[in-house]
Amino acid sequence: MAKALIQMALDSLDFDATIALAEQVAPYVDILEIGTPCIKYNGLELVTALKAKFPNKLLLVDLKTMDAGEYESTPFYEAGADICTVLGVSDKATMGGVIKAANANNAEAQIDLISVKDKAAVATAAAANGAQIIGVHTGLDAQAAGQTPFADLSLVASLNLGVR
Repeated sequence: MAKALIQMALDSLDFDATIALAEQVAPYVDILEIGTPCIKYNGLELVTALKAKFPNKLLLVDLKTMDAGEYESTPFYEAGADICTVLGVSDKATMGGVIKAANANNAEAQIDLISVKDKAAVATAAAANGAQIIGVHTGLDAQAAGQTPFADLSLVASLNLGVR
């Protein structure tokens, strides 16, 4: 099993509050995640600022890309993202575009399995296509309906795909 990493999601829409929270948690985490609402609101400027302030932390940008994978993710990798997410329900070409952009920037692509029906098939195909990380993700709406990620996590881990 890969070494466990501690990740903190930064979900505030307020730029300064996000930086302040990152400063508080940085000593304790391995990955600073810029959550989807936060990145949509604050954009590339926040990626650049966090990478400059915390160059030794992994920076995950939760883009949840659904189309135009390479085109959409490249600027974020160039700004300092170490990991960008792409939705597992997206087209194979979209996932491939994010993987290509990640490889071009010495970074990683995470395939997010949120809302994927056949998680084993998508995770297996994504790993075969070069994805470095498979993310088992139970969304807030699904959690509110009583779903948990534990069975999905066990399933994906049992596949032994050689990814994080």
